[in-house]
Amino acid sequence: MNQSDPIDGPFSNSEPTAGWFDLPGRTEALHQAARQWLGTPWAANSAAPGPGGGVSCHRLPHAVLIEIGALPEGFKVPVGNPNATRHSTESFIAPWLENRPEFQAVSVSGAVRTGDLLGFRIYRCLDHLGLAFDPIHFVHVLRHQRTTVGCLTDPTWASRLLGVWRLRPQKV
Repeated sequence: MNQSDPIDGPFSNSEPTAGWFDLPGRTEALHQAARQWLGTPWAANSAAPGPGGGVSCHRLPHAVLIEIGALPEGFKVPVGNPNATRHSTESFIAPWLENRPEFQAVSVSGAVRTGDLLGFRIYRCLDHLGLAFDPIHFVHVLRHQRTTVGCLTDPTWASRLLGVWRLRPQKV
């Protein structure tokens, strides 16, 4: 384990998780799947991993969750206008997630858990999603950049966190 690498360093199989990630192996599956997206460039409304692919911030978390079986194949993610929130104060992401039966909103002041969807304000409203690796680190992609790992202890991200959604527990 490389402690200097935020992808490898903070992961622990003993970390407390909720719902879908309670079963053994699921947290590591999330970590492995998310690593494959690192370095993928931003592309509007896309979800193709790797340097020759492209992904948008709202499709990245869902692509990872579909890949590991947390969401069903064919799970539909809405098309978003990457310029919309520069001029609007209304998020298309938050209401969509609030109405999805697969997710439940949890308090932003509570503990973030592995697999949580994190909603951030970049422009005028909640318009950016990340996927929690653990309570501090998340994978995300910003417009015109590449997929990377962010840290919730960074004041920039901590001050912009507006929403947290967790997969609802599934009946086994």
